[in-house]
Amino acid sequence: MELRFPTDEEWIDRNRRQKLITKQISRTVTEDTIVETPETDLLLVEKLRAVHEGPPLSTGEASWILDQLSSAEVEEVERQGAQFRIVLRVPGGLVTHIVGMPSVEDMQDFQREFTSTRQIQEGRLVKQEQVVNLAAVKKLYQKLSRGTEGYGMAVPVVHQLPVVLEVMREVRRPISENGTGNF
Repeated sequence: MELRFPTDEEWIDRNRRQKLITKQISRTVTEDTIVETPETDLLLVEKLRAVHEGPPLSTGEASWILDQLSSAEVEEVERQGAQFRIVLRVPGGLVTHIVGMPSVEDMQDFQREFTSTRQIQEGRLVKQEQVVNLAAVKKLYQKLSRGTEGYGMAVPVVHQLPVVLEVMREVRRPISENGTGNF
């Protein structure tokens, strides 16, 4: 099957439809459930298909395809002065991102925009719905990006996500035992 790669807007829309539901079962117990959107995934994959031949896909197959396309794992992080060099493993191999250091304001804006949470009271049960906003990732990545290696296209937002999260983790890393840190 031949597919075009989803646009950032398509990834953002898919992600907006997925929710993390946290139910407060008791004072000390919570239950997390990820609400997927398999029907929406199927519609998206059908939209991405270059040729609409062959057997129809199931919703599970469509979700699996999108999960594979969005796969991006951090392999290596190296701080280089006020920049980070981050290597990701993505479908097709390794890619490298060079990104700058976010300001405190950048980090605060990102934290505010990255997730939205709604608290819902259902009788005695309290649950929270959390949605991740990939548009906030794209906004911060565009501000921090200094260059990439290994891409034959624009960097998809699903590859920007692990880069931004890794930079945030690195910047917040406490001072190590040997006295070096993020100062």
